[in-house]
Amino acid sequence: MAPKIFTELANKDAEAKEIPYVVMLHAIDYLAEGKRIQQAWEFTHPREHSQLGDESNHHNTRFCQTTFTVPWRGVMHGIGGYFESVLYGNVELSTRPDTINEKSADMTSWFPIFFPLKVSVVP
Repeated sequence: MAPKIFTELANKDAEAKEIPYVVMLHAIDYLAEGKRIQQAWEFTHPREHSQLGDESNHHNTRFCQTTFTVPWRGVMHGIGGYFESVLYGNVELSTRPDTINEKSADMTSWFPIFFPLKVSVVP
């Protein structure tokens, strides 16, 4: 739940509700319990030239399916996206709330992304 972001988007046109936003996700409630953060995909760089065949992800298309356990009723306004990166050796960046203090405690220039869900309210 991200009611503040949802409220701000409610006053904008429909196109604004289809754009991901880079925001500080601190005033949110998690609806899922247990494994709330799941890896969606992984990108490795540099890629070997032989990996750029038809079966590679050179086109940058991503897709995944995950399952979350939500034991109570709630309103889902969107999905938060986090990332982790190994720059070199043991130098890492993270925006994940469960690893940010360990990997990027003083980092203030990178934020998670928020994907709003476009919903219709039926009277």
